[in-house]
This record gives sequence, C-alpha cells and structure tokens, in this order.
Amino acid sequence: MSSVESFLAGGRGPLGQDRVRIALSPAGNRRQHASRELEDAMDKLWDDKLAMQPHLFNGAKFRLASSALTPDGLTMTWGLTSYKEYISTCSRPEMVATLRRDGGDDPRQHLSRKVGVAAALVTSDKHVVFLQRSNAVGAYPNMADVPGGHPEPEKLGLHFDRDYVPSDELNARCVAELFDSITAEVEEEINVPRSALSPPLLLGVTLQGCAETPSYAFLIECTLAVADVQDRYVHAQDQYESTRLMFVPLAALSTSTMELTPSAAGCLQLLAELRS
Repeated sequence: MSSVESFLAGGRGPLGQDRVRIALSPAGNRRQHASRELEDAMDKLWDDKLAMQPHLFNGAKFRLASSALTPDGLTMTWGLTSYKEYISTCSRPEMVATLRRDGGDDPRQHLSRKVGVAAALVTSDKHVVFLQRSNAVGAYPNMADVPGGHPEPEKLGLHFDRDYVPSDELNARCVAELFDSITAEVEEEINVPRSALSPPLLLGVTLQGCAETPSYAFLIECTLAVADVQDRYVHAQDQYESTRLMFVPLAALSTSTMELTPSAAGCLQLLAELRS
C-alpha cells in the first residue's frame, strides 16, 4: 500500500529548488542485514531478475534516509544505494516484511529506498501526458505512468562502491541534480526540449508500497500542445521503456480508469490537490 505526503499544505505551495536542502552522507546508506543467508537470497533475486531481463543494469542511486518538512521548505538526508539493492529488497512482500521487522528502531534501515522522480507534465492545451510502460522495464510493466526516473549519482562523480568526501558543495549539487533529473527524464522519454518546459516545482512524495520507496512528484508545464508532443515522442531516446503516449484532459483526470503505477497515482493526487 502506497502513501502520499503533500508539500502543499499550510500555504507552502509547490517548492522550488531554492527551498530544498539535502545532506549527503555515508551514514544514510542502506545497512546490510545481519543474516548472510538473507543477503545471499536477495542477491539471487537480482540474478533471477537479470536472467529474465538481461538489459537491466546495476548502478548507483541516491537513497532517502530521512526528511523533514518545515515552513521554510524540505530538508533531507541522503545516502547511496543501487538498483540491485532496490530490486533485491523490494521484489517480494515477504522479504520487505522481514527486513522491516528486523530493522528495530529504524524499520527502513535494511531497505533500498532509492530516490525516484515523477512529473505531472501538462501540455499547453491542458492535457496531462502519460506513457504506457513496456514489458521490458524492471518494475510495473505494461502499466500507465507519468514521465520519471531517478537523479543519478554518477553525474556527480559518485559511485556505489567508492568513498567520497561529504561537503556543502556536494549537497548543493544533489539538490540541483534532483530538480534537473526530472527535466532530463521528460526530455529523454518524450523528446520535449528543455526550452519548452517550465522549471519543475516539487509537489510532494509518494512512498511506494510497503518498502516505502520514495518518488518525488513535480509539476512541469509545457509550451507544446498534444499534437506536437505526440510528434516528438516518435523520436524519443528511451522508447524501449514505453510503447505509446496517452493524453488525458486536465479537467477529466478524476474520471480516468487507467491502471497507474503508484508514483503516477501519487503524482496525480498531488496535482489534484494543487488545483483544488
């Protein structure tokens, strides 16, 4: 069961980049379970997934360790995780339950909690853009989704298995990457140029499933109409992840019957709250 945390209450409104703070620290990394047998079982889950979907690759991802919302904005502590840790810790509900139970005072410490991003992309003629996910993706195949992905540690020279020195400069670059990553995902998945996109505004976060994997929801407005977006999608870079676009009028979102990913559903819930 997913939950949605809004950043809109109390007159805050959507958060711009200047109202978000991140502290990146190795202390925010996932802690391995004490049971070697359990860790080996999680490794096998990844190996089995890779055998079925050999195009998947392991890479560094940011991990949410903690967050606090104040009247001034959002403050987060991040660590590093990997796509392998995400698949290994989140693929089976019984595994998640065990990891949460054995986490003691911090039931999330053994979970990946990789940071994701998602966009409510609104066209100039007031439609919200959805993608039909392909069956080649690692999670939620064939479901309707909004554009999204992850901020990438490697863009900051960070790797899952290498040490780094925490710094204020690195923290600021993490914030910039969080906001830039969702613009980059829209550009790559749908082929809409940055020049046609508004600066992203942070609406809230969807904590997906019992593993509470965070997906940060943004609003991005586009200067292109539906027909122009559809034409550009034909030449998008990441088309293996999706099979087609769908457009739903902004005014009719509440009546949509699409089967949505948790991050897409949370994104739309936050968009509806913003418009109410």
